[in-house]
Amino acid sequence: MKNIIFDGQVLQTDAWYRGMGRYTLQLLHSLSDMPSQDIKLHIIFNKNINCAPERFEVIKYLCPNVEQIIADLPVATDRSASERAYKRKLTSLLKKSISGSDNYFVITSLFSFSFFAQFPNNCRKILLFYDLTPLLFWKDLGGYFPPHLYMKRFRQVYEADIITTISGTILKDVISVFGFEPNRVVNINGGFTKSTNKAIKPKRIGRTKKYLLFVSGDLPHKNNEFAVKGFAKYKKLSGSNVDLVISSTFSEQSQQELMKIYPDVIFSGNVSDEELEWLYEHAQAVLFASKYEGLGIPILDAVFNNKPVIASSIPVFKEMTDKFYFFNPNREDELVSAIHNGLAKKDFAERQKDYSAILNKYSWQNTANEFIGAIKSAPENLIVKKPAEKIALVSVHPGISGQVGRLAEPLNYWLSKDFIVDYYFDSTGLSITKMERPTFLDQLNVRVADITEMTPRAYRSYTEVIFLLDNKSLRYKTAEFAAVLPGICVADFRGVSRSSKLAVRDVVLDNQKSTLNPEDKKPEQIAQWIKEQIKDVKPSKSELIIRQRAPNSIIMRKLLKVNV
Repeated sequence: MKNIIFDGQVLQTDAWYRGMGRYTLQLLHSLSDMPSQDIKLHIIFNKNINCAPERFEVIKYLCPNVEQIIADLPVATDRSASERAYKRKLTSLLKKSISGSDNYFVITSLFSFSFFAQFPNNCRKILLFYDLTPLLFWKDLGGYFPPHLYMKRFRQVYEADIITTISGTILKDVISVFGFEPNRVVNINGGFTKSTNKAIKPKRIGRTKKYLLFVSGDLPHKNNEFAVKGFAKYKKLSGSNVDLVISSTFSEQSQQELMKIYPDVIFSGNVSDEELEWLYEHAQAVLFASKYEGLGIPILDAVFNNKPVIASSIPVFKEMTDKFYFFNPNREDELVSAIHNGLAKKDFAERQKDYSAILNKYSWQNTANEFIGAIKSAPENLIVKKPAEKIALVSVHPGISGQVGRLAEPLNYWLSKDFIVDYYFDSTGLSITKMERPTFLDQLNVRVADITEMTPRAYRSYTEVIFLLDNKSLRYKTAEFAAVLPGICVADFRGVSRSSKLAVRDVVLDNQKSTLNPEDKKPEQIAQWIKEQIKDVKPSKSELIIRQRAPNSIIMRKLLKVNV
């Protein structure tokens, strides 16, 4: 008997009304309805998180075959509590409350900071992964997700045996950012919400008869100002009598800011399933203007209700179909045109032909089946031998966009299998706020230092030093250090044309023992090449001098005077 234990704390928060809560509940509902497959379902709630008690009754009604366990667990908002204490209590709880040893624990919401998200010991670990929104939009969202909280939870990403993603787009993002092998990440998609046959009109809607439903949330990546500006322009140009209804909860300040753009916006606030159903049933069309999403359940609900879908042309929506009324989420003129065509239902009969295929693909039953398949593919817990050999990787800070230093993060996964890896990053004096985003490597129990700490003494302590270099890094300290400290080089110097940069490149490459162009190579292939070079490459004459005879400070001062 397999025990699948869900962390249910997300259902005790306001996420109950939003995507993560709805996704978790629908997945549990579908799993509960499945014929027995030698699987027993459990969900753990935390008695120290307050929520409406009727939620537990709703869950019991929708998921009758899921055992509810109410546990006394520490909460993250308690300053005296700790992740370690939470993990210890959770492990003890499973040992006492769950019979059998074939246990699978599912973290359903990794980045909700009102509660701890930890895997217990002695189980296989499944992570339900929604998106990488904060990391990919750090400039806009960093203030909502403090690095010391958000990045720390990436440890659980590496700890998971299987990561289940809610779309093919998120699967690709996870593999790209973390470097994981494809069989460790499984896409299970999601589904639409079936009718309750109890549609209730929300009180805040008033007497509006015709409206465009804008499904959103109070976060920058939802693109709210852009959407309201586009709708206001559409109204001005068309003279239409259609209103704009925005779902979800918005702060008073956010509401006021949006009403400055278009005073007649109608905010529905958080609504029940019955009220949400009414909103879909009576909408003229549904707008989704996000710059990034993990899936987009509201779009699937709009398809289920046979409504025109006006959507930003981002990968996850294009993954569903190419027949929505798409617009560039940065082009107001395209949005205005899409709203016009969507409300006028231009070519809608033709576009609607894809709807049945979308609903067949994105069903909760399919998601439940894929989830069980992922569970069955989870590997046995293996004792991994800890590496002893130390290497260092030197590059421009991964938080600086558009350069090969971004490879440091996915390479970490593969290099750490065989080596203890320290990282020396060249931030060129930039603070986190000046970069595109922080790195998460310093939260993974690895050493992350500034490049200036790569002294000859530090250099001598490593079996090998690896440099990640490209055109951008030629004007940074990274190139200076590579010019005087021989190592193994992963270098992408395509497109170098200026004579000064060519000279720097040649000095750097001449000082390296071996070089690889990473073009079209996966992180695991690059890591394997590095491993082979460390095993086979012979030290250069200058390396032997530094390793055997050079005083720390004197040689570094002399070497860095080399005019590169």
